[in-house]
Amino acid sequence: MKVIDRRRKLPVHSGKQYRRGGTPEKITIHHSATAAGSAERFADYHVHTLGWPGIGYHYVIGKNGTIEKCWDENVITYHTAGFNSGNIGICLTGNGSFSRSQLKSLVELTTHLKKKYHIPVSRIKGHREWSGQRTECPGMDSEWFREKLRFLETEPLLKAGMKGPAVRKLQKKLESTGMQLKRFGADGVYGKETRQAVMNYQRKRGLMVDGITGPETWRTLLKDTGKG
Repeated sequence: MKVIDRRRKLPVHSGKQYRRGGTPEKITIHHSATAAGSAERFADYHVHTLGWPGIGYHYVIGKNGTIEKCWDENVITYHTAGFNSGNIGICLTGNGSFSRSQLKSLVELTTHLKKKYHIPVSRIKGHREWSGQRTECPGMDSEWFREKLRFLETEPLLKAGMKGPAVRKLQKKLESTGMQLKRFGADGVYGKETRQAVMNYQRKRGLMVDGITGPETWRTLLKDTGKG
């Protein structure tokens, strides 16, 4: 997950500022409703056209999956009328159609924030799902996204550097599909060999090849090998 820190580097209003609140308790997914864009461009629009204190989103995810962090998560910004307090706003650049890289970054970022602040999946919503919102934002099926997050509660997202029983389970599943771990086997360590085996499996099954075992890789692997 590549995160670029844009805090204190984006346009802000000369006479207004957002205030800080308590611990975040919900997350809202947005889209920019534009074909392109960046945190810089959205901040410029929010400040100089809408007159807001600063950009309304805490995070912006670009088409290539890069994540721009715009505010500390406890800053109360403007992004969901009536529900801004304790609400982390994440914006996907696009108009309802997003790249695989964006969706992968969204899953990783949301999973991280969910764990960090103990936010239940039921409190992670698309903009239009909050009461009183007159919008089609974020232009995607938010329940589909929540299902991915629920899936990761039972089969966690795994990547290089991780260790433990979940990694060992993954390794055994990979071996049962013919992926080779000749040097270390199912040792419970997500090292270079395991990452390469995951990439080989993803390539074989037509998945996004990134060496990370997320919901799509898990789902396909369990379908191929059984859930045990």
